[in-house]
Amino acid sequence: MNISNIMDLLAVCALAVSVSVGVMTGVFFYKVAQANVQMLKFGTTIKTFETISGKENKERWRKIYIEYWKLKSQGKPVIFEDKVIKEETYRLREALNQVGVLFNAGLLDNKILFDTFGGVFIKLWTAIREDVKHDLEARNPEAMKFFEKTYNAAVKHRTKSNGSVLPEPHRGGEVE
Repeated sequence: MNISNIMDLLAVCALAVSVSVGVMTGVFFYKVAQANVQMLKFGTTIKTFETISGKENKERWRKIYIEYWKLKSQGKPVIFEDKVIKEETYRLREALNQVGVLFNAGLLDNKILFDTFGGVFIKLWTAIREDVKHDLEARNPEAMKFFEKTYNAAVKHRTKSNGSVLPEPHRGGEVE
């Protein structure tokens, strides 16, 4: 074997080692990037939980549930006319639509989100749906479009994991 063949063999070996190191480095950085995305999604999901289940919003849930059942028992459409309820509903709707924006942008951990709050989303959307649809027709065709997509995904997740029974808003204003 001459020197030229040995040099060629060493060059091929060096190239193989370089490619292997490059591939391993690429895989490592890909895994790190994936872990960072998961951590970002988890952190965003936790912050979302804090927003949705904060004391003020839970009080809004309670008021909305009470008003929902009051209107239902009177046979009236669930369109919130009371000024205080209307204001509380708008504030909650804003928070829910923000969740919808994050969900639709892929910034939330969907399994954790829906396992934890899927039922809440379904109950809240059920309670405010007629009021939202009224606003859509009356003045704001874009209202709640992101949260409605989140609601649809929550229903899909719920029926996949729990069958077809969907929760109703709590009677008497109880909240989770």
